[in-house]
Amino acid sequence: DACSLGVPYLRCGSARELLLGLFPAGEHCAIFWRRDYLECLSQATFALSETPQKLGSRSWGTACPRIASYAWFRLAQEDGKGEGGDRCVLVLNTHLDHLSELARVEGARLILRTLEELEKQGPGSKCAHSGTVVTGDFNR
Repeated sequence: DACSLGVPYLRCGSARELLLGLFPAGEHCAIFWRRDYLECLSQATFALSETPQKLGSRSWGTACPRIASYAWFRLAQEDGKGEGGDRCVLVLNTHLDHLSELARVEGARLILRTLEELEKQGPGSKCAHSGTVVTGDFNR
């Protein structure tokens, strides 16, 4: 764990499945950030399925449950002059299915719809949305 080694990183993101419907288990699409440059304002993980609110759900012929995690970050103020502290970025990390092309297409569509909604709502803080970053294993 990078944090235990004194490296100034934090992480967010949930496991893709719930063991016995209760305990997070399995792969994560974690987002790591340097705590001295970014402040995490909110974060969530959703299933790439027809029931995105249900982690562990599968749709479109996926080989296993697939997820995406996102977070809103406030940029740290630079040099104490107020620069950056009024700007936020949205970051999303995902892992698309390796077997089903339909699952990759539908998962990407769900990600785009979710990002559009999040960007429309904004970070919900006193900072302006300055950009969106999407990362992941797109299996293509």
